[in-house]
Amino acid sequence: MNNNSNLKVFWVNVGLSIALLLLTWWITAISIYGNIWTTSLTYFGLTWWSLAKFSKNPKIKPTVIICGLIFGRLAIDIAARIPHFMSTLASLILTITCFSSILLSAICYKEKRTYAYILSAIIVILLNTIVAYVWLDTAPFT
Repeated sequence: MNNNSNLKVFWVNVGLSIALLLLTWWITAISIYGNIWTTSLTYFGLTWWSLAKFSKNPKIKPTVIICGLIFGRLAIDIAARIPHFMSTLASLILTITCFSSILLSAICYKEKRTYAYILSAIIVILLNTIVAYVWLDTAPFT
């Protein structure tokens, strides 16, 4: 039963992650910087919510939840990047900030200490501002 529960939670999180990706992707048409912030914050929240909801069951491993969210984010991302990898490098920063948000949210959820929240906030802010601007403005993508 333990593997079955973990497998169900994994696929539920894959579905949630794909749904969130599809719900937020349109923001790129308005502003890629806006999408970086939106996906970063929404995936942080989704990770927190999933860990809070599914971790109540001691049989469910937090790594299953995190892997499900990451796999869901990658499922469409890899399929979109394979045919034209070089022309999609600019949007790779979205994936990087998204993964960082998932991992930082998991750390914050586990630690639940002030220093974890502060360091996570600093890292998210730096990734979404300085790193994103440098990535999009200086790298030769086109």
